[in-house]
Amino acid sequence: MQHAVEIVELLIPIMALMIPLTAVGYYCVIQPLVKAILRFADAYEKRGELPADERLLRLERQIAALQTTLDRVLEEQEFQRELRRGIQPNALESPLSGD
Repeated sequence: MQHAVEIVELLIPIMALMIPLTAVGYYCVIQPLVKAILRFADAYEKRGELPADERLLRLERQIAALQTTLDRVLEEQEFQRELRRGIQPNALESPLSGD
């Protein structure tokens, strides 16, 4: 029982000192650190952010470029298929041959 009383007598001043030291530590160290991290995260997000209209325009251009590339690939495949079959490809036909 004597040890319990000694422990409690020791804990009271420790707790009385730890609570204010924890608050001071929070305001002097943790709070500024968290604020700096949040400011950095906000600046990083806003730096690469484009307005919605510009993003949409960029996406439309990319889709158009992909469509053009796909059309070219399909034309090339059709050309190769016609060559393998021995048919004269449409690209090589004379414009006067239809008359």
